[in-house]
Amino acid sequence: MRHLRLVIISVLLVTCGGQDDRAAREADQFIAQRQYGNARAVIEQALRADPKNVKLLRLQTRYFLCTEQVAFSVAAYRKLLAAQPGDRVLHRALDDPAPAVRVTAARVFGELRGPDALAALTKAAADREQSVRLAVTRALDRLDTPGAIPILGKLLHDRDWFVRGNAALALGKIGNADSVGALFKSLDDPDPYVRNSARLALRRLATAAHRPAYRAALAGQSPAARVLAALLLADADPAAVAPILIAELNRPEHPDLPEIIQTLAKIKAPGALPGLQKAAFSPDRNISVNAILALGDYRDQGSVKLLNRLRQNPQTDREVKTACLVALDRIGKK
Repeated sequence: MRHLRLVIISVLLVTCGGQDDRAAREADQFIAQRQYGNARAVIEQALRADPKNVKLLRLQTRYFLCTEQVAFSVAAYRKLLAAQPGDRVLHRALDDPAPAVRVTAARVFGELRGPDALAALTKAAADREQSVRLAVTRALDRLDTPGAIPILGKLLHDRDWFVRGNAALALGKIGNADSVGALFKSLDDPDPYVRNSARLALRRLATAAHRPAYRAALAGQSPAARVLAALLLADADPAAVAPILIAELNRPEHPDLPEIIQTLAKIKAPGALPGLQKAAFSPDRNISVNAILALGDYRDQGSVKLLNRLRQNPQTDREVKTACLVALDRIGKK
């Protein structure tokens, strides 16, 4: 019944003098009071009579922003821009007192990908609310433009770990060599989510065109950066990366040790055999299996005795024994 009364009121407003202004004022009051259902009823009824009314289209955009409806906000704002090019209602929403409205506005800028989106999101990147800065990283990801790199580079140092991690992922998607140095530094971030995000981004960026930036990391001070760069450059520069990867065989706690072992086997790095033989006895089954299979790939006759000893030990894990048989078969000593 109340909804019907609101519809009747809006019809009367449309058919009387000053109807648009009155409908707009009423809808504006409902939005301010968070009576969103009432606001929508008034706006929709008034727009049926005057579908290109700028005030009503602006209020419709505000309504969708306030109710956090991104897709509808995009559609409403496009209609508004068609009627009033350059309208700033979306820009003003980035200053709204409600964080949810600012989040929605940032997401809308990302979906629209307009020429003014980058400047607007640059401003929003300094927002005091974590949720808004996070929305900015995702919006910049959607923009997918090199112009976003400086903003995302700053967000890599945000006080919130989730913002930093998402900034790293966005940089990986944009795919520009200018991001590589900052992402290598993020490998030493105190938060594991950020470190993993940076690793994913760097793996995505590891193309032939970006190799100079990765080679620079080989000579850097960060062990994490040197190892990842070595892994990603192994095919292109095996001689340069081999000493770095061999040194890591003495660090059984390294999270990348299985991949390091596989890479050393792939490039047949000279000098890796002693470390691989030692790793074959690792209490970590995954490391042990990878090291044993690597010895088989090397076709190392000197490892036969070691592999037989492991295989015949009753306490050796079944999967490790199977790996020994595979390695011996590769060597030709099964």
